[in-house]
Amino acid sequence: MRKAVADGDWNIFAGQYFTEWREEVHVIDAFAIPWFWAIERVGDWGEAKPCAHLWIATDPEGWKYVIGEVYGAGMSIELQSSEIHAFEAGKNAKPYGVLDSACWDTTGRLKSIAAQFEDCGVRWFKSAKGPGSRVARWRMIRKALTFLRDATGKVTTPPKLRIFRNCVNLIRTLPNLVHDKKKVEDLDTEGEDHGADALGYHFSGAVDAPSTPESEMSQEDAAFLEQARKEGNKRGAEL
Repeated sequence: MRKAVADGDWNIFAGQYFTEWREEVHVIDAFAIPWFWAIERVGDWGEAKPCAHLWIATDPEGWKYVIGEVYGAGMSIELQSSEIHAFEAGKNAKPYGVLDSACWDTTGRLKSIAAQFEDCGVRWFKSAKGPGSRVARWRMIRKALTFLRDATGKVTTPPKLRIFRNCVNLIRTLPNLVHDKKKVEDLDTEGEDHGADALGYHFSGAVDAPSTPESEMSQEDAAFLEQARKEGNKRGAEL
């Protein structure tokens, strides 16, 4: 209340989980992603409840940008897959993403959600999970949202994570999430946490995600990696 009244900061409210959030700091206009930046897909499946698929671009210095989303309730796996293919067309995105590990469960269905996605040409790997991993993901998001201002209010250290303005659902839902009343370190699962779940999988990573040793890369992939390094070093020198 003091910050709201005295400083005019109405971004925070009682019970808010991601209190680091400031729209004027974390939300930015879209820009063209350089070809050598990594683009990774993460997802939280849903049909009756909203699905949330996000793409995060990371520059050579580790700054991250959420550049796109597919979000909505009532979307079939076929429709979600079509939207995913449409977004990734023409982009240097990894050919797989990280999805909630529960989507490999076949209980009550003939084929798992992950397998149904694969039938539609969308490949996923299981999100890494374990005791305490859910809260750990929230901590990693909070760390990525943290930024510093000087005495005049100017941002001196920007956050490691920023979001393109076109990702309207993540922008809408992330700052509205609140603490669970019983497990205060966790989010209230009754909230619209699908975007946060997907974002968290980016930071926790995947189980058994593929990686190709440089010695086993094709000449084309090795040349791409070398050019990306040169571009990254050049950009670092310019900064």
